[in-house]
Amino acid sequence: MFVVNGKRRRIRQRFVAAIGCPTTRFAFGCAMMLWGTLTSDTHGALVINPQVSITHRVTVQPVIVSNDDGSNTATFMGDGQASAIESVIDQIWGQAGIDIDFLSPNHWNDTFANVGTTPYPTVNGTPTRPTGDLSQIRSDGIDDGVTSTNPMALNMFIVRVSPGHPESSPLSAAGLAQYIVSGSDFPYPASTIFIGEDLPGAMSGGQPLGNQVAAMLISHEIGHNLGLDHLDVDGNLMQTAAPITEERLVDVQINLQQAGDARMSVFAVAVPEPSAFLGGLAVVLFGRFRRKVNGQFGAGSQ
Repeated sequence: MFVVNGKRRRIRQRFVAAIGCPTTRFAFGCAMMLWGTLTSDTHGALVINPQVSITHRVTVQPVIVSNDDGSNTATFMGDGQASAIESVIDQIWGQAGIDIDFLSPNHWNDTFANVGTTPYPTVNGTPTRPTGDLSQIRSDGIDDGVTSTNPMALNMFIVRVSPGHPESSPLSAAGLAQYIVSGSDFPYPASTIFIGEDLPGAMSGGQPLGNQVAAMLISHEIGHNLGLDHLDVDGNLMQTAAPITEERLVDVQINLQQAGDARMSVFAVAVPEPSAFLGGLAVVLFGRFRRKVNGQFGAGSQ
């Protein structure tokens, strides 16, 4: 059973992320599923490697999308759950020494960006929003001024239906990201995120599984923007697909190679080491003190 707002529901969960498909400069994701059937005796907890010293920062600009008339607004992190979800994301990327900085969300009324154009084409027997819509969303978002003014920020469009996926249930998550090849200077990288309105805060087996799934999906899409492709290793954040089991609900391990690759991305900006920052601050303060002394007491020769 999945426990949501005190109600017990037996469901087949589908947690959806993105899969990279190489092109010349970046790749769009294709649909995959991370699935599991959650029951009342399902238990487990988020498994994360110890964090390392933060050396880089990635800035994310969320754009919460509604229809043209302001209705049908997409769910981002839910009421009162943002800090909890962001904390898990920081733990995930802390394994790579990367801090994820979420800016205040921008809001955008655009029906196409939110839900696309229906009816959707059928893919494997299911009406599915075209993956190409992501490129159009990014382009339109730049034109309408809702993306970050910083070309190195990751623009995360929060939508009701993510390109590359069919309409999803309120207890699911789906995403699609531009896979930016390491070292590329492709500006304004984008992703689309769908988070079901009942997912944030949802509990299972005493664990905040809903928040964990939302954090894992967002972190996975950030990984694609930072140049990480899928890696079919059990328990890896960038795993193509894995069932949820009683022993391990969500596992977000990042290996050393992935950590290094992510830090090499042009979108991961190096942050000064505390010792270097303090040393620089001391030099600045000493310089100001010296100028002040010279200005008050110094006697210059003619």
